[in-house]
Amino acid sequence: TALLALDMNADLEKQRLISRRAAAVGDSSLHLRAGESLTLTDLLKGALVHSGNDACYAVAEILAGSEPLFVHWMNMKAAVLGAYSVRMDNTNGLPCSTHLLSAADLARLCRYAMQNEFFASVVASKYISLGEGASARRYQNTNKLLWQNPHIVGIKTGTTDAAGPCLAAAYEDGAALYISVVLNSPDRYGESFSLLKHAASRHMLFHLPCQGEALAYYPLGKGGVSLLAAKDLIVLMDAEAAEDLRLVWRLTPRGGSLTLTDSLGQELGAIDLLTEENYAAAAGH
Repeated sequence: TALLALDMNADLEKQRLISRRAAAVGDSSLHLRAGESLTLTDLLKGALVHSGNDACYAVAEILAGSEPLFVHWMNMKAAVLGAYSVRMDNTNGLPCSTHLLSAADLARLCRYAMQNEFFASVVASKYISLGEGASARRYQNTNKLLWQNPHIVGIKTGTTDAAGPCLAAAYEDGAALYISVVLNSPDRYGESFSLLKHAASRHMLFHLPCQGEALAYYPLGKGGVSLLAAKDLIVLMDAEAAEDLRLVWRLTPRGGSLTLTDSLGQELGAIDLLTEENYAAAAGH
């Protein structure tokens, strides 16, 4: 719900009226009152940090006019992002026999959402304040991992009788971000932290920040052609493979590539090298 709402680029600070339908949504909620005014920022914070089911419904009404239409957009968005198992029938995950969502696809959606600065900031917050005056509220994040390790930077808990205790969690180690998802877990915090620590201990991130930089020069006649990096070279690799790494250059007057290989010559990652003209054309698109 939050992922789609943020991608719609709506005015997050505009005051919005809460409807009777949104205020009537129960279970975990912000106890919204019909007729009160809150911003989308407030509602999204409440949904992400306090699992406000009523806030999710209110967001859908505000942006789509109805929850069913917003849910349809949610399912379309999930498919676009490659989360093909997703079949949602409401905005808040309350039990429904036709709900479908795999742990792998939830991790895929979390990875995308964590690229949004607002989303990442909110899910990393231990406490949030929202609303003003009579609508002012303050909540503690339900994700207990935030208090247990400084590397934990989100994401969100979820609990229903049907799904059991669930947790999507994120662990930041330098430039690398690891995401775990556990569903119906007897120890969601312990299992999540073990998964994340295992991933961080077994992997390392190679990051060469070079997008737009002239990394090579191809001589041509009395002059030459500068070749620019199309993007940063970022490779997540097994820590045991991080020895004797090599950069392999392939250059032509029309472009080329830069490839990171291991000691056996196997490709770990690569980026294109573009002429200035082609780089400008790609950036324009």
